[in-house]
Amino acid sequence: MYLGHDVWITNCQYDSIAAISKSCAMFVKNMVIAVFGTAVLKSSSVTGTQSNRIKNKTKKEPRPKLDPAKLLAVRDTLRYWLTNEKGYDEVAIEFELQQVGTHISHKIYELNRVPSGKRAVHNHPDVTEVDIETENDDSVAKYCETDASAEEDHDHDDPLEDRSEINSESAIEDEKKDEEHTV
Repeated sequence: MYLGHDVWITNCQYDSIAAISKSCAMFVKNMVIAVFGTAVLKSSSVTGTQSNRIKNKTKKEPRPKLDPAKLLAVRDTLRYWLTNEKGYDEVAIEFELQQVGTHISHKIYELNRVPSGKRAVHNHPDVTEVDIETENDDSVAKYCETDASAEEDHDHDDPLEDRSEINSESAIEDEKKDEEHTV
């Protein structure tokens, strides 16, 4: 899928991101993972300048800024998603577009953060929960590859079809239980 500014991602990646994103922030964070990758995000910043908080404390060079063309592609994709899939009006879209840099900088912080406290994996070795936003950049591609092979095996177009059958079966069972309790 062409995002604009000579940036491409697969249709499966876009569909996955659009389906799992419940907010603009989540959409932007997942889209920058697909466009830039985690390695680039970890070693970059949005603007390429050092924050005022650490400017006088360390003598480190500021991180390189992200590619402006790709950032514009992410903004354009967000505009498309908000207009066509979420039905936002122009004022709300402009407000959300102003927040793109903030969302990306939060994602960079999340990727570089050292886990500590209750959510640290080393404190809970049995934890296998995975946060969609913090998965590596290959996760969407792997999902798309497995999804494509599953479609070839099952020859059906709707990946949610199996879920809807399960949900309808459980709904029927719930209705039967309710009828038994009322009788």
